[in-house]
Amino acid sequence: GAALSTAACRGCGAKVGEGNARRLLAAETELDERLQRLDAELEKRAIGKALKEPDVQHMLRIVGDTAAGSVGPQHWLCDRLWSHLADWYDQGGRPEDACRMFRLRVAYQRAAYASLHGELAWTLEAQADMLLRHAGVLPGSQRLAGLDDA
Repeated sequence: GAALSTAACRGCGAKVGEGNARRLLAAETELDERLQRLDAELEKRAIGKALKEPDVQHMLRIVGDTAAGSVGPQHWLCDRLWSHLADWYDQGGRPEDACRMFRLRVAYQRAAYASLHGELAWTLEAQADMLLRHAGVLPGSQRLAGLDDA
């Protein structure tokens, strides 16, 4: 926590300080532990049964929707959380929220990695699959002839 406590805001120059550093590290630890428990639970049952709305809201409060959040949004734990929540929202019939989680994941991955990478490609593929499913396009649907002709 010593390095974090002396870090300064790029915008205003304010230092994090020891108290805030402890709070931020505690929030990070809590989110990591919750995600580890969720991962273990997902080995036994579906995400819709493993995760409940109050848990989702609590983890989203830890992350925050802006740079003012305790952990996020440019933290690898956020990407991990958003991956789970995209599935949870999608399976729970909340497609708009699922799409928002994918947008957050894509924004994080594009900012975190300077070049093309597999994680972003897999995320974009999963996002496209979900969007096609929401649009009613079923896997194995017939393609119209001539679509690929130049």
